[in-house]
Formats: sequence, structure tokens, C-alpha cells
Amino acid sequence: MGNARTKVLGLFYFAAPVGSGLGFIVGSEITRLTGSWQWALRITPILGLLCIILLSVLHSDPPRGEAEGGSHMRTTSWWLDIKSLLSNQAFMFISCGYTCVCFVLGSLSWFAIDLIQSALNAINDDPSAWRNYNIPIVVGASTCLAGIFGVLSGAKLGRYLRRWVPAADAYVCSASLFICAPFLFLALVSPSWNFYVCIVLVFIVEFLLCITWALVTDMTMGVVIPTRRSTASALQMVMSHALGDAISPAIVGRIAVAFTDLHSLETQYLGLQRALFLTAFVCALGGFLFLMVTLYLVKAKNDVHRAIQASQHDMVAVISGQEIEVPATPSSSIHSEVST
Repeated sequence: MGNARTKVLGLFYFAAPVGSGLGFIVGSEITRLTGSWQWALRITPILGLLCIILLSVLHSDPPRGEAEGGSHMRTTSWWLDIKSLLSNQAFMFISCGYTCVCFVLGSLSWFAIDLIQSALNAINDDPSAWRNYNIPIVVGASTCLAGIFGVLSGAKLGRYLRRWVPAADAYVCSASLFICAPFLFLALVSPSWNFYVCIVLVFIVEFLLCITWALVTDMTMGVVIPTRRSTASALQMVMSHALGDAISPAIVGRIAVAFTDLHSLETQYLGLQRALFLTAFVCALGGFLFLMVTLYLVKAKNDVHRAIQASQHDMVAVISGQEIEVPATPSSSIHSEVST
């Protein structure tokens, strides 16, 4: 089940990097053709409406946990689900690590092109020097390719190494972020050296970040019982975006403003560069958090497996410090009480 889910998630997570890369390309071209950046945003509702129609027509929602034999498990209260998830150490470390990934990606998606443009302007002492390069198109194409190869590589590595190392997914995520941190630092200082070297480094950084995407969701599904997975996904989404890519541009922007003199092209570049150095440290922090996941991942997965097995019999499964009694009949309910 685990390998099949990893393959499907790998295919699903093509959407984010490829969509982001196409956004850079399409958005810049729409802006160029219309002479107004607002039109780059006005086409997105059309795509959103198309997605809604396709979901309504083609999508069917299967029972939770059907592939693992846990579809007969009854749901518990929302508050009990939240308490269980917050006490699930594996889930919390996975979510915190993924929040670091989103923090870095949010900052780069907002400021990577601005950083390269400001570096080219500073080198040439010309505020319009960046127009000689197709920066949005090049960065967009790099993002698409890095996303495709990164998601594929992460899913493949996870499936392959899982044969020998049960916590391989967490190790892969941790290693990719630790390796990414120095490359990210080099990518931030390279625009003043060479534009093409910078693009290569940006590709490497995005490739390493995208390795984590499918594996994060796979691990999350593995450490949470089927009836709580939708709540777990929602909680993780709120946490990773609220503390990650939603807030990181504001933090980086505020730091950049403190270091920037608007009358100097050089300080505009250096101010943004110094602010983005924060992302390299956050990247390393994410690697540490995923390393912590390795301490809890196997036990959490075994707890979920036992809970699903117990739900097929009149047994008691212990998950995250709680006893969950799961009668075998379809009409049963799940009762949770703190174990003594």
C-alpha cells in the first residue's frame, strides 16, 4: 500500500512546481502583451472554474482507509481528532519540517526574480539592465523541470530505500534539506557572479526542495489513522502555509527594507540578498526537524497499523497515549479515553 500511495502522490505533486513554473512564464507574457500586471491574475479564476467543473464531473471520494482495510472505522469528534494529532510526535515534526520547506519556497517565489533583476541592475549600474534577460521565462522553465525531477526522485528514493530503512522517507527529506542549505546560500550570492551559474544553482535548490513534497504527504498519511487523515491534512496545510509561505515574504521583505537604500542599486540587491540569507538557516532547521521524525516514524506507523487491525476485532489499540476501542461492527463507534 505504501509504495502505491507514494507513486500516486508523486504524480499528484507535479501540479505545484509545474503550475508555479508555468505561472512565472504565463504571467510574464500576459503582462508583456497587455501592458498591465493585473491581467496576469485575471486569468486564474478561469483556470479555477475549469478545475471545479472537472472535479464535479470526474472525481469520486472513496471511503477513508479502504485500501488498508480500515474503511469501517467510525469517526470521532473533531476536538478529539485535534488533540490526538497534537500529541502525535511524528505528525508534528513532519508538519514543522514541511513548514520550513514552505517558508523557503514562499520567500523564493516572491523574491528570487527580484533578486536576480536587482543584481543585474547593480552590476550594470542601469535600473533597466534586467530587460536584456528573459528572467521570468528562464526561472519558470527551471522551476517546472526541477519540480518534475525533484518529485520523481523523492518518490523513487523513498520507495527504493524503504526496503532496507523503515524511516527512509524522513532521512531522504532531511538529507535533501541539509544539502539544499549551502546550495541556497550560493544561489543567493551568485547573481553578482554570473547569471547562468545562478540559474543552475536555482534549479538545484528547487530540485532538492521538491524531493520532500510527495514524501511528506506519504509520511503524514502513514502516521495518522484513516478517519483522522482529512483533519490531519487540513491542520498541516493551515500550519505550513500560515507559518510558512504566507508569512515568509513579509518577514524577508521587512528585513530587506531595513538594509536597503532606494537610491542605490547596489544596496537594493544587497539588502534583499541579506534578507534571503534567512531562508538558508530555515532550510537547515527543516533538515533537523525531519531528522527528528526518524525517531518516531516507525513506531507511529506501527501504531496506525495496529489500530486498523484492531478495528477488525473487538480489541483496544493505543495511539499517541490514548486507548481507542474499535468494535468490529459497521455500526460501531470509536470511544477514546486516556490510558492509565
